[in-house]
Amino acid sequence: MSIFGSMTTAVLGLNAQSKALGHISDNIANSSTIGYKRVDSAFETMVLQSSQRLHEPGGVTAQPVFMNNIQGSLTQVQSPTNVAIQGQGFFSVTKVATQGSSTLVQTQTGTVNSSAAFYTRAGDFELDKSRYLVNSAGYALNGWLVDPVTGVLQKDQVAPIQ
Repeated sequence: MSIFGSMTTAVLGLNAQSKALGHISDNIANSSTIGYKRVDSAFETMVLQSSQRLHEPGGVTAQPVFMNNIQGSLTQVQSPTNVAIQGQGFFSVTKVATQGSSTLVQTQTGTVNSSAAFYTRAGDFELDKSRYLVNSAGYALNGWLVDPVTGVLQKDQVAPIQ
């Protein structure tokens, strides 16, 4: 192995440790963020192709392991609109912004579309001035639409609860 190969292996190891420390610092910074789930690090060995005449040194990399499905701690609060999910599942939410008298729904592409649903486990909902149930991040809780004539749930569409 050349000096370049040994340095490459060392640099890859340092980069992996740097990523892992980044995951740890994100966890510390968000330790009091409602609904935040920790990010773990998984170290993976990089095995490169070698032959009888050429040896490529391997290395290591750190990949994030998102823990979105683990149960967080449940806290009893006084607000009747705060809810929690025990076990698996997410709240369906939509980013709602009011402008004048009309209500706009913001999507990732910036277009107005009421079908853009996001998912969260943060259930700290409160009524806003437009009477939407919104969490601390400003996302409105979605619910299924009900046919006004038949009273049947339309499970193929969700809309912000107002």
